[in-house]
Amino acid sequence: MKRTFLDLETPPKTDLEDLYAFWCSVAETEGVPSRKWFSAESLRKFLPRILILQVNDGGASFTYRLAGSQVYEVHGYEFTGRNIEDIRPSLLSTALREDSQEIVRSRLPQLVEFIYWNRRAEERRYLALRLPLSEDGENVSQILACGDYDTYPSAGASVSLAEFLRL
Repeated sequence: MKRTFLDLETPPKTDLEDLYAFWCSVAETEGVPSRKWFSAESLRKFLPRILILQVNDGGASFTYRLAGSQVYEVHGYEFTGRNIEDIRPSLLSTALREDSQEIVRSRLPQLVEFIYWNRRAEERRYLALRLPLSEDGENVSQILACGDYDTYPSAGASVSLAEFLRL
C-alpha cells in the first residue's frame, strides 16, 4: 500500500470537490462543522461511498459507525462496528489510525490517494476525502470520509506489485 497526501487547494477533478466545498462553507461560520449539516439528504450522491468514524477518548481509538455499500464492494470488508485496529493488513490500520489522530489534532481535512493491490495482484487506486466533524464546534468527535473509487483518474503510469515492492 502506498498513500500520498494531496493538496486540497488544487485537488484532482472529482465530485469530492462538491463535498469539500460544502464542508468549507459550513466551517467558515461554524468552526469544525457538526454532523447535523451532513444529513442523508445532503449526502445522497455520496452515501454508498461514505464512512463515518467515531473518535473515542480524544483520538486514542476509533470505531466505524457507518460504511456505505460501495465501501464493502471495493474492500470486501464490513467496516461498520469495527475498530480501526481491526483493519487488515496492519500496515493499513496503523496508517489509518495515524491519519485519524492527525485530523483530531489539527482539526483539518485530508485528501489522500491510496494505491494498493488486491488479492489477485491487480493495482487499485482511490482517492479519500476525510472531513473532521464536531459536536461542540471545536473538538473533533467524528470523521466523515468519502472515497472516489470509480472516476478518480490514475495519477501516472500503472505500477506492478513487484515494482512497488522495490520502491
